[in-house]
Amino acid sequence: MNTKEHLEKIKAKCQELLATAEKRTEGIWRHNEINDVRITALAMHQNPVLSGNDIELTCFDGDFIASCAGPAEAGWRATIAAIDVLQKSWLEGSIHYGTGRKALETIVTAWPEELLN
Repeated sequence: MNTKEHLEKIKAKCQELLATAEKRTEGIWRHNEINDVRITALAMHQNPVLSGNDIELTCFDGDFIASCAGPAEAGWRATIAAIDVLQKSWLEGSIHYGTGRKALETIVTAWPEELLN
């Protein structure tokens, strides 16, 4: 896949992830089920909060996951915006070749193909 196709796949994946994020339950997560694994977010730190299928996560793992949610959404939005600006600037010829190319390569490198499936 060429760079343009890769960038379009990155944008599509970011949009897909944002759409999924919009469907999440607002507020404090109390409990959810994923692949027959019950997740229970407890108010007090008890272990484990997720177990099954040879997986066991603690409340600290849950805290880490929750702490990543907002920044991840911001990162997806920023990635889409950066790609749009760089592509537009590139077409208009208003961006330095080396700088723009380096920025696009950095985005592509951060999103290898296996993350886009």
